[in-house]
Amino acid sequence: MVAPTDSRSAELTVQGSNETEVRTVFARSDGLAVELLRSSLCTASPGGDPVECGVTLSGIEDGGWYWVNGDRNAAVAPLICEDDLGGGAAPLDPGGVETTRGRFGTGTLFVHETQGLMGIVPQLSRAGGGDTQSCERHVAPFFRGTGGFVAKPEGGQSLEVSIERDGTAVRETLFPRSDGLVVQLLTDSLCAGANGDPVQCQVSFTDIGDDGWYWVNGDRNAAVAPLICEGRLSGGAAALDPGGVETTRSVFGTGSLFVHDTQGLMGIVPHLAAGRECTDTRSLALRHDSYFGDHGVVGEWDGTPFRVDMVRNFPEFVTDTDLQQLLDPIGRLADQIEAQLGYRIVEMGELIEVPSSAPAGWDQEFGRFSESYLLRERGQILVFYMNDDNPQDWDGRGGSIMSAHACCGTLSYNKRALGPWWTDDDPCCQGNANGRDGEVIVHELFHLLGFKHAVDQPELIGVEMSRGALDVPWETGSRVFYATESDVDNLQCIFPEGG
Repeated sequence: MVAPTDSRSAELTVQGSNETEVRTVFARSDGLAVELLRSSLCTASPGGDPVECGVTLSGIEDGGWYWVNGDRNAAVAPLICEDDLGGGAAPLDPGGVETTRGRFGTGTLFVHETQGLMGIVPQLSRAGGGDTQSCERHVAPFFRGTGGFVAKPEGGQSLEVSIERDGTAVRETLFPRSDGLVVQLLTDSLCAGANGDPVQCQVSFTDIGDDGWYWVNGDRNAAVAPLICEGRLSGGAAALDPGGVETTRSVFGTGSLFVHDTQGLMGIVPHLAAGRECTDTRSLALRHDSYFGDHGVVGEWDGTPFRVDMVRNFPEFVTDTDLQQLLDPIGRLADQIEAQLGYRIVEMGELIEVPSSAPAGWDQEFGRFSESYLLRERGQILVFYMNDDNPQDWDGRGGSIMSAHACCGTLSYNKRALGPWWTDDDPCCQGNANGRDGEVIVHELFHLLGFKHAVDQPELIGVEMSRGALDVPWETGSRVFYATESDVDNLQCIFPEGG
């Protein structure tokens, strides 16, 4: 059930275990394409038993959906942009239902024949629309009458469920079973009318992860859908109405319920906000890299996280404890990226000795930074001490305390870094993010990853850093450089999962 972008046709691809089938589907006069999907790639021989296959459509608008037939009924789920699937948390298995994980890592089928429950819960990535890194509230896209949910408290202790209707709210704190899950029926009277008929209400949760799901009971069967971070349901396209089915839109604009009693079809289609489009982000990062030289790291991405190692070529008074303190922000950044995207792009490495490939005097003159690529391996980023200052003296007091060498995949703490800056006596660095505790290494690392300043490099090609956070954080009162969700989204575009 799709709307071709050109109102005429779309391309359907069915992927089996060893074969792929591609064909064109055509729109009706109303611009919608509604078609039964029958393919030998989705059945086993002999016997014709159903087997999992991959189904993709290109050239369609948002709002499309599909259904899968079971023995008694049919499951419904949205067609989701490929970039917004996979990499996130797999839907929870509460036990007591037949659970089938998709082999492509993009969804799970739940079946309970006795209850007439059959539903597909998509495995959404953690980098789609909305702030999935620190989601405050997950919601049921459509709820009415009775049902239930499966969720896991994010902190392992408890979760709060809220049921609201017409300005009235009921809230309850619930505690997990011994396996850490909360599995609970939802039967509050707020979701029923005076005569007991089901009416719409809003069900939301706090302190849960992205792996929860819920169901809504119908007369004959039950519909299943994921509990979704509220931000991902803001401004999403409404699910298409093909006619011939009972269609009920959420009064909150977050989902649609489709019912066809004859076919046993009952399903909820969330109105998901469109995911991020990468456009030319990776191209900008690659061009930024090549502008500075031939040994940058952007083009080296193969899906393996870049390891950031610190070279022990600092003066003797700088201890390993000091060096580890300077390197620690990389570990925190690596965890942040993984929490948002579901995979790592960088990882904190180790304190290492000067590589044997280092030319004599390589760290004594700033102008020789271009030789620093000789010290590193492919996929490695090196941080070292340069016993000289950057001649670009931006503040009249000795120039940058740290420099990014995009030509070479290296970062240097410059001589000034071990002067007044080290003891917090440097006028440029007192009380702001350029100080020793300001995590400036995060800012400089992003230069190696294809980013330019937001405020003072209009002529330079590259991906812009977030202003007030990754660049000039003091404008927002921050005393540390830090990456925003938008910066990490850009990293996903530059360094897609798997390489």
